[in-house]
Amino acid sequence: MDWRNLSIWQGNLRSQAVNLLILTINLLILQIILSLVKIRKYPELNLSLARHHSNSPEQPKKASAKGMIPSQRLTIFMINL
Repeated sequence: MDWRNLSIWQGNLRSQAVNLLILTINLLILQIILSLVKIRKYPELNLSLARHHSNSPEQPKKASAKGMIPSQRLTIFMINL
C-alpha cells in the first residue's frame, strides 16, 4: 500500500469537509439576512407572528417568546429588532 496516496486522499477529504462547513455557515448567514430583509420589507407576509396594530398612536406591543421553541424565539427576536 502506498501511504503517500492515502495521506493525499485524506488531505483532500479534510479540505472538502472544511469547504462544506464554510459553505453551510455562509448559507445560514445568508438565510438569516434574507429573512431579516423579508420581515422588515414585507411584514404582512409573516402573518402568524404579525404585530397587532391598534387604533391608538402608541407603539405596538412586542410579541412574546414565552413557551416557544428556539427557532420561533429567534423569529420573534428578529421581528422585534
